[in-house]
Amino acid sequence: MNFERFKFLQRIDVSDKQTQQLKSLIEIPNHSPILDEHFPGHPIVPGVLLIEMMAQSAGNLVLYKSDFSHMAILAAVSHSKFVNYVVPGDRLTCEVELLSFSCGFALCEAQILKDNSLVACAELRMKVVDFFNEQVKNAVVSNFKAIANTLQPAL
Repeated sequence: MNFERFKFLQRIDVSDKQTQQLKSLIEIPNHSPILDEHFPGHPIVPGVLLIEMMAQSAGNLVLYKSDFSHMAILAAVSHSKFVNYVVPGDRLTCEVELLSFSCGFALCEAQILKDNSLVACAELRMKVVDFFNEQVKNAVVSNFKAIANTLQPAL
């Protein structure tokens, strides 16, 4: 994880190509300049970063389901709820389910859990696009392979 560079996912778990689900492990660092002023003396992770964590998880699920031929960009967030807050040192799980994948969009339902309790949830619409160039493709696919824990043979 590189919190300051917005690389939030430390590990992703997928079982096989048939699955419609992905789980991500996210460990919030004990200290990050991003959190220093949100709020002084009692830092919490901003809700927009929780949305980004869910979007990164959904994007990795789309990448995997497309056999690494397409990437996904967050297009819309619906029905988002924040029911608890996240602080430095928290260990989170993000669960994403692919509801539909058609017409250039993937619809995903995502939730973030802390100690098996709901922290945040949202419905995410992801625009499925071709990679912008080879450099982007290599970076996105390498990142997936670096953090993926699949039950399939190595990618």
